[in-house]
Amino acid sequence: MAIRELSPNEATTPVPDVKRRAVLMVFDLVLLTQGDEAQRIVDQIRGRRRALPFTFGELRNMADAGKIANQAAAAGVEDLGEAPTDLARVLRYITPDLAICEVCHKYPIVEMGGVVSLLTEGRCPHCGEGLITAPKQAEPYVAWTTLETVSPSQTHDRLAGNGFFSIAPSVQSALEEEGLMTEDGVINVAHFLAFLAHGPVADRFRGMDEVLVALGNPAAFGARDSVSVRAAVRQAKAWTPRTATTVASVATSHGSDEFVPSGTPFKQLAELLEVCFSIDELQRLIGSLSSGMNLLRSLSDGRSGPHVFSGEVTSMLERRGRIDTELFTAILRDRPRQSAAIRKVASACGVSI
Repeated sequence: MAIRELSPNEATTPVPDVKRRAVLMVFDLVLLTQGDEAQRIVDQIRGRRRALPFTFGELRNMADAGKIANQAAAAGVEDLGEAPTDLARVLRYITPDLAICEVCHKYPIVEMGGVVSLLTEGRCPHCGEGLITAPKQAEPYVAWTTLETVSPSQTHDRLAGNGFFSIAPSVQSALEEEGLMTEDGVINVAHFLAFLAHGPVADRFRGMDEVLVALGNPAAFGARDSVSVRAAVRQAKAWTPRTATTVASVATSHGSDEFVPSGTPFKQLAELLEVCFSIDELQRLIGSLSSGMNLLRSLSDGRSGPHVFSGEVTSMLERRGRIDTELFTAILRDRPRQSAAIRKVASACGVSI
């Protein structure tokens, strides 16, 4: 079973009491602790956080051999040898969906020849009676930022808004009333965000940050009261996102197919940059401008994807007053086959080239 990163929701999920006791039994198994030694070590690692709920994110952060060894010594448990390294490795596999034995309530951790490993399916290695079932694998989903199909572990956009961004009460109520919920009964804002970012109201926004802000400010997408918010959510529910065309965009950037700009000047420029340049190419373009290195330092590394990054670049250029002749001359230099579209976007932005 591969180690995977925890999503924001998983990281903030409290560890149930039955699994908290199972964690202590893992400490006992790997460190050979007895009595209350495992609890003392965990308390020592948690420090002042002992008064707060114990979450799976905090448990994952415990997966540090040096931290385990040092805090165990502080708790009076010493001479652990290489056991802290084994324990750190095992703790990285524990996720909210990892099952414990239904009979003995232990995690299916086994040790063979000095190697500690995790049994994901079969009979419990401890009591031999309970059955261990493998966690259900989540299906890929469509990211609202790019409309690309991505791995279920990439949850930075799917879960945005569920406790991490402000959601207006009217938006929350409308999402609940229209049944836009996850299987776990949590409000699912992903489809509504995709609608705002890529649907008929997309021209209102100049980047993904503004789309997120709209969750807490319905006026940003033209809704002035609860009735109009409900209407927008219904429209979003019926809306089908287009299929992402990353490959086609790359082909267009190097070929002769003409890009047709539309929307606000800001949106036209962001789309032009996304269609004409990969993330690396766009970084090189910005670096070629005067004071280019300073401009690059104010940008992210582009891991958020081409759609988000092109919007970020456009926002930065606007803030710094760099949507100018030098910029469009550089774009035209690198993408001469898109001359007509580039000149049209430049004109929309009030720039002559």
